[in-house]
Amino acid sequence: MYASGGTTGDAKYTFYSNEEYRNATDVLAFIYREAGIVEQDIVGNLFVAGNLWTSFNVAGRALENIGCLQLPIGGTTSFENMIKYLETFQVTALVGLPSIMVKLAEEVKSRKSSLRISKILYGGEHLRPATIAYLKGILGCTIVRSAGYACVDTGPIGFQCAFLPGTLHHVLNDYQIVEILNTEDVPPNLGDAKKCSDGVPGEI
Repeated sequence: MYASGGTTGDAKYTFYSNEEYRNATDVLAFIYREAGIVEQDIVGNLFVAGNLWTSFNVAGRALENIGCLQLPIGGTTSFENMIKYLETFQVTALVGLPSIMVKLAEEVKSRKSSLRISKILYGGEHLRPATIAYLKGILGCTIVRSAGYACVDTGPIGFQCAFLPGTLHHVLNDYQIVEILNTEDVPPNLGDAKKCSDGVPGEI
């Protein structure tokens, strides 16, 4: 059982069967591979655990599916310990929230740490180009990429490959049917919403 973040209202709760959970994390492992994570990576999981949130758990399962060594550090760990773990175990990649990644980079800079992280996959929040440049400058990243587009209700929806910049994502056509709807002047239940024409923005 997992809960949405509640950013558009009260949190919604979604039940996953074990089979559905395995399928979703198999797809997430594919997303991480496409984004650049490989079996040889040592990955720090900086998503936040608890509160019925999905990200920490599903990220751990996806990394397990890839076969890489993972450190379940968590986003609420003190930055002193976080940096210690990342340096001690020579972590090559991170998955987590952008706000935590940025604070980590600030702490690395202020402590004059020599920590370098090759790859960052982020999810749950937007990451502006200037912030990506900042992370690359402080941590020496060669890859800063989306950890996938998803929601609790449906699981993974989209992914980034090496050729998609910014907020662009491929749709997981083998896993999801995605419709972009025009929700302007439509009742909240979206019962009368119409599909958008190609190139017209709308809501998923």
